[in-house]
Order: sequence, then C-alpha cells, then structure tokens
Amino acid sequence: MIPALSLTFLCVIAGYTDLKKFIIPDWVTLPGIVTGLACPLLFHNIPLQASLTGGLTGLLFFGLTAYLSRLALKKEALGGGDIKLAAMLGTFLGWNGLLAVIFASSLLGLVISVILILLKKINRNSPIPFGFYLSLAAIVFTWISKL
Repeated sequence: MIPALSLTFLCVIAGYTDLKKFIIPDWVTLPGIVTGLACPLLFHNIPLQASLTGGLTGLLFFGLTAYLSRLALKKEALGGGDIKLAAMLGTFLGWNGLLAVIFASSLLGLVISVILILLKKINRNSPIPFGFYLSLAAIVFTWISKL
C-alpha cells in the first residue's frame, strides 16, 4: 500500500506540473527513483531486480527515443523530465509494468491530442505534456494491479 501511495503522490505532482508548465521537476523524479528502488527492500512489492531493470528500461528507452526523435525531427520531442519520469515509473512498476504504462499513455495522449486538434484547441505542432499521460496511466495501472 505504501509503494502505491508513494507512486500516486509523485505522479500527481509530476503530471500536474507537466500539464501546467511543461516541466517535470528533478525534485520529484530523482527522489522518486530512489524511493522506487527502496520499496522492494522495505515492502517486497516487486523483486529488486525488476525495479532495477524497470528503471534502466525507462531511462534507456526514453533516452534513445529522445535522441532519435531529435535527429529525425530536428527539435526536442521528449524532455529530460520525461526520461527521468519513465525511469522513476520503471523502478516502481518493473519493466513489464512500465511497458504497459507506456502503451496506455501513448494511446491516451494520441486520442486526446487528436480530439483537441479536431476541436481546434491545439494544432499539430503544439507541445504535448506527455508526462501527464504517463503519470495518469501509471496511477491507473498501480491501483488496478494493486502494487
């Protein structure tokens, strides 16, 4: 229960901040990574190896995505906050939980963005607060899976 509450608290702050300011603060994600790595030792919610693998998966997957998208698009598509948020989520959820969250958040972000474009609230070049969608999907996943 404590890992789920901790992750929810961190995701609410990260998601809200990203939605309002398009930034995910290090003071949320970096202690969150440490907390996510400590939870297996203190609460045995997931194996420590799953926490480490999840954190590295988030860091490498989002880091590589950011690098390749910057090369292809000639502009930043994912910020450092998104990368650190993915690493944090991976430490809490493990790599398989992280992949489910990435899929769900991508789908959610796509659907909402298309709706907003059709309603002419944003255009296709508008920035998307992806950390908000990651956070929302992580909260739902956490409470459905009873982390």
